[in-house]
Amino acid sequence: MSKSDSSSKASEPVVVPADKKGDLKTKKHTPMQHTIASQGAGAFATIFFFPFDTVKMRFMSQDGTKQRMHNNHNYSSTFKSLIEIRATEGLRSLYRGSATAIAGSMTAWGSYMFLYRTLTSKYVTDDEFFAKAGVSAIASVTSSSISTPIFLIKTRMQVEDRSGAGGPIHYTTFSESLKHILKTSGARSLWRGFSAQCLLAIPNAFNLPIYDALKKRRMQATHKEELEMYEVLGCTLVTKTTLLLISHPLFVLKTRLQDHRSNLGDVKYLNVVDSVKTILKREGVKGLYRGTAPALVQAVPRSITHFFVYEALLKLQKHYY
Repeated sequence: MSKSDSSSKASEPVVVPADKKGDLKTKKHTPMQHTIASQGAGAFATIFFFPFDTVKMRFMSQDGTKQRMHNNHNYSSTFKSLIEIRATEGLRSLYRGSATAIAGSMTAWGSYMFLYRTLTSKYVTDDEFFAKAGVSAIASVTSSSISTPIFLIKTRMQVEDRSGAGGPIHYTTFSESLKHILKTSGARSLWRGFSAQCLLAIPNAFNLPIYDALKKRRMQATHKEELEMYEVLGCTLVTKTTLLLISHPLFVLKTRLQDHRSNLGDVKYLNVVDSVKTILKREGVKGLYRGTAPALVQAVPRSITHFFVYEALLKLQKHYY
């Protein structure tokens, strides 16, 4: 063998068998693994922060009218509201609707993540940020069309207090709530607020693409295969805080449309456009941001927890499968 042949052989890349342990570092997760991880993370984060979610929903549903008061007055403080709900309605009331919320979270995250990861793995490269956002929007709208009835029932279970001041109690369990809605307003009403949720798909479309982009940039800068937990924290904090401040008015609209009291009294919330006009006329721009503080208290830590668990479950699956 000549020297040049020897040199050529030496420069050829070494092919490492796929079953070697080192392949674990470069092996990509499947869409189903992402789906399972996101569902597990969604369920855990939902139940862990659920009392704050209850307070957030009640804050956003209130508009100063008597019909939408809770425990005969309007809430003004996140932590005082937690104490008051527990004192007047019991500790269990802070978790009312939690099982429905977990089902909704797993349904929403499962359908969204499977569709998003499947489409991006087939049709989008890692560097196409806006293409990823477009796929994310499609996945988000599809997921919302499936999960909106579940979240509508969850919302009504949370905002219906048990103090005795709100009239008859109809939203006790998922099945009873479903029966009451079908009997009083028909199947179509289960998708009330879906238009606002579709609008939410626009800012929400950037949630995972921004997180993925920040994660990738950090990994490239540090030459790491995986991020440390504090780095996941940073990526999630930036992503969620930014998107929450942008999208919060849409959450307010969605909550008031899905509230079972939306048509009570002189102030009514009929559709997205009408609701925007009503809020701006009565409360000003500030009304569209009602509940921002409890939303930040609940949503940012919840999102951080979600991505912590999500990354941990991805690592676990990578190790064992």
